[in-house]
Amino acid sequence: MSKLKDLGNLCLWCRRDTAFGSGLFVNRIPAFTDIEEGYKCIECEIEDIKECYLECEDCGEYTCEGNGECIDCGSENLKVIKEVVI
Repeated sequence: MSKLKDLGNLCLWCRRDTAFGSGLFVNRIPAFTDIEEGYKCIECEIEDIKECYLECEDCGEYTCEGNGECIDCGSENLKVIKEVVI
């Protein structure tokens, strides 16, 4: 088992600093890949949501594309997100 490389406060996707005072600290998300650990900045998370997620029209939650059902309520009434507002 190999040890993950700790990138500290860097975003694993865009490599920007997410440390306190950077403007990306508050909404950063702890994250890891197969080889690294660190954080994911909110801007990279929003891009992932835009590319990968659907919004359930019944409960309003976001669900990853997959079997066509909302993971929260089971509804099949999903729509592609056009704009993400956080």
